Order: sequence, then structure tokens, then C-alpha cells
Amino acid sequence: PGDPFSTPVPGGPSMSIRWSGEGYSGLWARVPSVGSAGYRYLKLLITRETGGRPDGQMVINELVWYEGWLHQSERPDPRQKMRSPRSPAPLRTSCSSFQDQQHHCYRALDGAIDTAWVTQGGGSVDGMLVTPQWVVLDMGPGRGMLPTALRLFCDQQNLLTASGPQGCPKTFSVLGSHDNVRYEVLHRVDMDKYGLDYQVPGGKLFYFPALEGAGGRVDGQRCGSCDVGPLFTCAVQAWDALCASRYCTMEGLCGSIPACVAGKYLQRRFLGDQKPQHLCEQCPAGRYGNVTGLEDQGCSGKCAQGYYCPPGSVSEYALQCGGSAWYCPEGSALPIAAPAGRRTVGGRDGMDRDGTEECDPGHFCVGGVQTACAAGVYGDRSGLGSPACSGRCRAGHYCPVGSVRPVLCSSGHYCPDGQLQIPCPAGTFGTVPGLRDSACSGFCAPGHYCPQGSVSATQQACPAGRFGTHSGLGNSSCSGPCPPGHYCPPATSSLSPSPHNSSRSARPCGGPAWFCPPGSPSPLSVSLGHYSTGGHDPLHRVSQQRCPPGSYCKAGLRIACPLGSYGNASGLFADWVNVTDMYLAERRRPPSAPPSSSPVSRMPSWRPSKPPVRAPSLSPSVPPSQEPTSSAPWLTSPAPYSPPTSWPSAGTYLQSSPTLQPTSVDMFLYDRTFECSGQCPPGHFCPSGSTTATPCPAGKYGISAGLGDANCSGDCPVGHYCPEGSVSPA
Repeated sequence: PGDPFSTPVPGGPSMSIRWSGEGYSGLWARVPSVGSAGYRYLKLLITRETGGRPDGQMVINELVWYEGWLHQSERPDPRQKMRSPRSPAPLRTSCSSFQDQQHHCYRALDGAIDTAWVTQGGGSVDGMLVTPQWVVLDMGPGRGMLPTALRLFCDQQNLLTASGPQGCPKTFSVLGSHDNVRYEVLHRVDMDKYGLDYQVPGGKLFYFPALEGAGGRVDGQRCGSCDVGPLFTCAVQAWDALCASRYCTMEGLCGSIPACVAGKYLQRRFLGDQKPQHLCEQCPAGRYGNVTGLEDQGCSGKCAQGYYCPPGSVSEYALQCGGSAWYCPEGSALPIAAPAGRRTVGGRDGMDRDGTEECDPGHFCVGGVQTACAAGVYGDRSGLGSPACSGRCRAGHYCPVGSVRPVLCSSGHYCPDGQLQIPCPAGTFGTVPGLRDSACSGFCAPGHYCPQGSVSATQQACPAGRFGTHSGLGNSSCSGPCPPGHYCPPATSSLSPSPHNSSRSARPCGGPAWFCPPGSPSPLSVSLGHYSTGGHDPLHRVSQQRCPPGSYCKAGLRIACPLGSYGNASGLFADWVNVTDMYLAERRRPPSAPPSSSPVSRMPSWRPSKPPVRAPSLSPSVPPSQEPTSSAPWLTSPAPYSPPTSWPSAGTYLQSSPTLQPTSVDMFLYDRTFECSGQCPPGHFCPSGSTTATPCPAGKYGISAGLGDANCSGDCPVGHYCPEGSVSPA
């Protein structure tokens, strides 16, 4: 009462917190309230010894008593260590025995570890002392203490030897008394499994559970489990009922339950005595702990998708899964290898896959990667796990990359090994699907060519102007250009007509009115004022030339100007009339009959129908394949003409009369009147083919126009004279 520091404790004595009195560097200590000063007499009673010395003799260098809870203070005060059994006053000490005065029991309380209390040998059986040894410390009248720990230094002379300290207390009790008559047991120690416990620098420290607060031993005090027999073993890192915190640390001291670091959690294991043991265990694989103080194995949660967490991970993104061959679903402890036939999916890059999917048809999956089936094989189902996929394509089929099933080789192609579809080579064709070799269906037909991939023997007709006499032609050049003097319609397959291919052979150009240079697709009509040339006969003309002076051109023929006319320019041509009827009549004439006579002379009528004209670029073209049966309707004068009695050669009007030969040309165009530049004027004469009029020679005269020879109209009469060019005698 009256103590300002007093604090009532329910069910116990009041306690007080007082300053230690050691200055600002001192610590607070909890001490009993006034009227409860503790025990005046403290007694150490030893019943078993560790052995090593004869007759159970014991050697104790120093005994250090401690008092206090928040701070343990040494008692007696270090400045009041004993110098004799009765000093300093009021301290006193007594014991059961000692070897001599140099080894009196006060030597165990003098503060020096190089002196020792050595007992007399009273006998020992298996470590049990026949006569227990004891020592008593008297604190003096009105003084006392509540011991909370004892530090014991034993046989320090052998501290560093292999055998260690010998003759040390093994089983002992700490007792307290107020009158040195009745003693209370404060603490018992039984080191049943002694293992050189005293071989530690600084002495062996024993904590007492006898004096506890209302809630148990405070942090830093010896754990209660350390004082429980018969093993007296501390339940370190486990539950301790005598600790206020209910936890015993690794050092055997009461302390707070540890807050496990990140990556660990607090685990409570139940030992054989059903007391839980507290351990910081690593968070299990597949989970992580990113904060301290976790108390269950769920830690902070599962590892994130695409990542895995080894034991003790502190982040949900501990380690990336590691590539396309692995995947990590949520909560993965280790990467999982992708099975064959499945590809890994998910994640932001190839290093954090979080799942798998079955491989698509036409593909296979190895190492988590989907790859298209190679050319030549196919994959007709999902989940394939080998590059062989479902099998190889057979010849006649092909399987491009990623094929789901074999594809029948299409027409115009062949498939030799199931890998590729190859176009039939130029010059061949493929009419049916499923071909297996480059021969395809055969060679292209004559008169035609087959580019790559053709499906017919007549895929492309040789173009007009070219011919194809062989099979297996592969381009539009065919066998070559049509020969000169002929023309070649499309699909021409022969240069010589025969009963089997008359419609596909090269054809003669058709007559003098037409010409065919090499490569002609059709005959070209001779231009006005030109005549056809080349070739071995009029049916095979090759080119055209402009009509020279002194002649005119009609129907591709060059004809000399007749007697009595002249042509003083090139390119002259005549009016055209149709003489088809006359030609047909001549063709039907019996060979023995003479040529038909006609009142129409082949000589000029001197009746020019128009002035001489120059030839235009081309005259109208008349197809030679047509054979009119009557006079051409576009002509205004259908009067019959007798055909010429001879066929002209190129540019010449022949006077012989060869037999007419049938040709493919059934129509010729001739003029009604033969016109050049005009009639020869009087006083001149013009032989055939004249380009100018020639004056009649001296002694001759020409009284009329159109004279054709140098005789003109005759000799000059007697009595007259006729100079050159005379029109009449003078």
C-alpha cells in the first residue's frame, strides 16, 4: 500500500515496476511488492553427478544467481561477491562438505571462475551420490530474492579437454526458504542424457519456472518445457504452456510466435505429447508467399498461369514456364512437357504457355509446336504426333503441305510420288485425272500444239500461217511457217494434200491475182498497178511488184502496152471485168475442139473508158475459194468475152496456146479495153510496150492515130516530101 508503482494482479500478489537504480544506462526490472521480498535462503541440492572423479567428488567454480523478469539482474550484486564464508555482511554461506579452506563453498560465490568449491568424496553409485551435496546462500535479515535463473561454472580446468568438465551436477534442485527450516522446491533439473552440457564458455545457464507472471513466463525466460522431467528437453519452436506467449524459441527461451518471412508459412505440428510445434515451412511448390506472417500452407495463392513456383517462391511470377515445349497451368509446381499430338497455347510470348490443344488435321505436334504435314503425306485426323502424319500419298494423287487427305491428280497433270502435282510436259496431254508419269495420255495430234498442262490432243490448233506435221508439238511455233506460195489455215498438218488430209494440208496460193509470202495465213490479193511474181507456176506466187512503164497490170499480170499505144508511167492498171463464164466455158471445152472464137478482139478498141490512173495501195480482195456460176453482179457490162488463148507468165503476155490446166482459182479479172497512157498520135508510131510515141521516119507519114510500126501510113508519094514525124505528105 502506498507504492505508486504497484499493479494489482488478479489471483496473485501485487507487482511493481521499479527503476534499477543504475543510472540512465540501467534497465527496468519487475520486483515483488513490499512485504514479499522473496527467499532469504537459497539452497542448491545435488543428488547426481556426471562422474569422472573418485568417490563422487565434485568441482564447482562459480554459482551466479539471477533475479528479474524484463531484465535479469545478478544476485548478489557483482560488487558484493563473497570474500569469506561470512563476508561481506550480511551475506553468509554454508555447505555439506569441502576439501579444505582453499576449496570452501564460498569460493563458488566469490565471482572468480579460477577458484572452485571442491567437495569431499562421499561415494557415488552410477552417478547417484551416496551423500547428497548442498550449498546454502543466506541473503541476510530482511533481505531475499526470487531466483529466475542460475549460471553454473563446473571444472573449468578441463573445459577445453576432450573429456570435458568432470564432477559436475547432473540432477539437482533449487530450494528457497524464509527461515532455513522449511524449504520450497523452486526448480528441478535432471540431465538424464548428459552430453558435456557444461563444456560451454560462459557457464551453463538454467532458467527457473517457479516464479511466473499471471500469464506465464515472459519473453526471454527459460521455456517451461525445458524443466519438465524426466527428459527436461526444451520443446524448441513449439507450443509451451508455461510461456506467456505459449511459444518456445529455437534458443529455448519464451518468445513471440515468429512471423515467417515471405515465401514461408507457420506450421503447427503435433508431437508425441500432442503439443503443437511451430515451424516456418516453405510455401509448397505451385504456391507463393509475397508477405510475411503467413500461417497456412495456402500462402498468398497459386502460381500464375504460364509460370511455375518452386517451394518457397515469393512471387506468383516466380519462373517462366520455359518455351513452347512446356506449359504451366495455374498453380504449377514444375513445367509440364507437352504430350505428342498437342500444341501449347496461351501466354504473351513463347516462354509462358499455360495450356494445350489437340493438333489440327493436316498437322502434327511435337514438342508443343504444331507443324503442317509435309508434302507427300497427309493427316486425316486431329491429334497426330509424328511427322509421318497419317501416311504417304500414293502415285496418281498428291498431297501439298498441310493436306488433310490425298487429292486426285487433276486432268492435264501427273503425280509420280504423291508429293507434287506436275503439269503434263509441253507436247503431251492428260485427258483423265490420276495420271502417274510424264507420258500422261500421249502426244499432241499433228496440226496442233499442247502447252504444259493440256487436257486434249487438240488443245491448241497451230495458228494460221504455220503448220504442224509431227505429233508432240509444244508451242505455237509448231513445225514452222507456211512455205512460200502456199497459205496455211489453222490446224494445218501437212504440206502435201492427200485423200486423208485434204482439209488440213497447206493450200496453193490460188492464181496470179494472189500471192503468198512465207507464213501466210491466207492469200493476199495483188494490189492495183502491181503484178505477182515468184513461185514455180501462177498458182504459187510469192510476192508482188509495181507495174513498170510501157505496161499495165491486170489480175496480177503484167501486160505490154499494145501496138499503137504507150505507157509513160509505172503502176498503170486497167478496168476489171468478170470473165468467169468464159473461163468455165473454156474448161469444159473438149481437148480436140479448137479454142472458141469471139467477135471481140484482144486488140484495143481505142475507146478509153477513163484516163490512165495510178494504182492505189490495194485492190479489193476476192477470196479464191469462191467459184461464181454467173457473171459477177457488181459488173455493169456482162457481155461475154473469149478467154485468152494462152496463159501469161509473170509480166508477159505469151503468144503460145498451152492447154488450160484446172486450178483452184476459178475466177480471173480482165479488162474490157486495154488502156495505157493513150493512143499514139498522128505522125508517130508505137510498137508494143512503148513508153513514148516514136516519130514516123523521114519519107514516111502517119495520117492517123494509133499506128503501131515504123511504116506508119506508108511511103511519101512521088512529088512530095515527108520529113520525120510527118502527118501527111508535103
